[in-house]
Amino acid sequence: MTRAIIVGAGGGGLAAALELANSGFDVTVLESHIYAGGCAGTFYHKKYRFDAGATLAGGFKENGPMDIIANRFDIDWKGKVDDIGIKVHLKGHPCITRRIDEKAWEKERFEQFGRSGEKFWKWQENTADLLWDLALRYPPWPPKNLRISRICGI
Repeated sequence: MTRAIIVGAGGGGLAAALELANSGFDVTVLESHIYAGGCAGTFYHKKYRFDAGATLAGGFKENGPMDIIANRFDIDWKGKVDDIGIKVHLKGHPCITRRIDEKAWEKERFEQFGRSGEKFWKWQENTADLLWDLALRYPPWPPKNLRISRICGI
C-alpha cells in the first residue's frame, strides 16, 4: 500500500486525506495544534467562546467548499446555517450585522454605510466571487506554465 503524509489538519488537509484514503492510500495526518480544523476553529477568552474562520460565513453555502466536501464524501455536517455570518461591534457605533441572506445584508450595509459605501461593498463582493471561482477550479499552485497562469488570472 502506498503511504501518504498530509501536513495540516485544516479543511483542505482533511479533505485531501479522505480522498487519498478512499483511493487506497495509507494516510497519516500531522497537525501541530491540539485539535483539527485549521483556521476554522473555536477559541476561548475569559468565559466566552468564539467560533472563527472564513468558512463560517461562506464555506457552507451551496457550492461552497464545505458543501462540495459534504457532497463528495456523503457527509452530514449536522448543523444549520444561521442567518448571521458575523457581528462587528465598534466602540461608539451601532453593531454591524453581516447577514447571510444577500438582500438582508444589502439593507443592513446601506443603513450602516449609506450610498457612499456601496462602491466598496460591490468591489469586495465581485473580488470574492472571482476568488471563489478560481479556488473551486483547483488550479495547481504555483502555476507550472503560461496556460495555467492565465487560468489563475496572473
